[in-house]
Order: sequence, then structure tokens, then C-alpha cells
Amino acid sequence: MNNVEQRITRMERSLRFYRISFVTVLLAATFLVIVSFKNRQAPDMIQAKEFQLVDNNSRVLAKMSALNGNGDITTYNSNGNKMVDILPATSGGGAIVVYNENNQYNFRVTYTSGGGGYMGIYNNQGKEVISVGLNTSGAGSISLKNNYGTEVLDLTANVSGSGDLTVSNKNGDAVALFGVTSENGGVLNIYNQNRTRVNAFGCDLNGNGVMNCWNSNALKTVTLPNQ
Repeated sequence: MNNVEQRITRMERSLRFYRISFVTVLLAATFLVIVSFKNRQAPDMIQAKEFQLVDNNSRVLAKMSALNGNGDITTYNSNGNKMVDILPATSGGGAIVVYNENNQYNFRVTYTSGGGGYMGIYNNQGKEVISVGLNTSGAGSISLKNNYGTEVLDLTANVSGSGDLTVSNKNGDAVALFGVTSENGGVLNIYNQNRTRVNAFGCDLNGNGVMNCWNSNALKTVTLPNQ
């Protein structure tokens, strides 16, 4: 075997050795990486002043941060407008707000001062049209509003624990009041456009039906049955 053949043979042996060594090192490194990920423990706590979830274009889709010393979580759509906001209420409790595509209120749940919950539903103009909450005595209350945000119907409970229903015109003036008398009978009061009572229907102490009518000057004109 001449010198050239010997050199080629030695080179082939060296190349074979390096190949085997490289494969061995690669397998060992792969094994170590797998083992290290398998045994990795989740941290007990992660602290930061703000967390953001972004897409491939670095647009913020969700954010967790501080707001006036309280926690706040907000999600965003692809246009950067708010979708849902979990934030502190001005009364110190929590609130959840859902927005429409124009970044206006669509639905809101919050905490009222003094305790109790409140829920509002809004139209596409951002006007609240339905609200559910509490009245000043702590009883339940449901309010319906027209498309301009003016209250036209209010259903609640009075201080005696009986139900009250108020119907208002488009200007917010009460024109019909359904309620309960002190004797626990029903009563209906009708008002004209000038807020003057003109009709009253109810029952007397004996449980008999009665009706009273007034003119526009609040002078009684009819009483049935006749006194």
C-alpha cells in the first residue's frame, strides 16, 4: 500500500470517528434537553406591574394591569377597541363592562354604594335602556327607558313591601301609577300631561270598588259610588 492509499485510509477512519462522536454528542444533548423540560417546575409566583397578550403583529389582545390602586383586566378586538373590561367601580366594588363594536357600553354589571348589585343594558347608541338594581329602601327595581334614555316604566317595591309600577310619557313625566293602598287593596292613579291627577281607581275599607275623577284644575268632578 503506497503512501497515498495509507493517507486515504487514515482519513476515512478519522471521518468515521468524527461521525460517531457527533451523533453521540447530539443524542446526549437531545436527551438532556428532554429531561430538563420534563422535570421543569412551574414557579410558585410571578409578579409584574402589567401583563399583556399580543398577536403576531404585536397588537394587544388582553391586558392585566393596575387602575387607581386596584386590579383591571381588559380584552381587545383586532381593531384595538375594548370588548370586555373587569375593573373597580367608583363605589369600591367590582364592575364588568361589555362593549359593542363602536367601543360603547353594551352591558354593565357593577356594585352600588351601600351594597347591592346593578345591571344595565344599552342600545347601539350607547344609551341605557334597561336597568336592574335597588331602590333607596333596598328593594328590587327594574327600569325601562326609551331609545333616548328617558325612563318610561319603573317597577319596584315601596317601603311597605308592596309593588309599585309607574308608567311615564316620552318626556319622563309619570302618567299612570299602579300601587297598593294602606289596606292592601289595589289602586290606579292617572295623570294628565300637566302632571295633574285626573282619575283614581281603587277599593274602599270594605273592599268595594271606588272611582274618583278631577278636572284639569284638580277639582273633583265624579265620585263613585256617591257619598
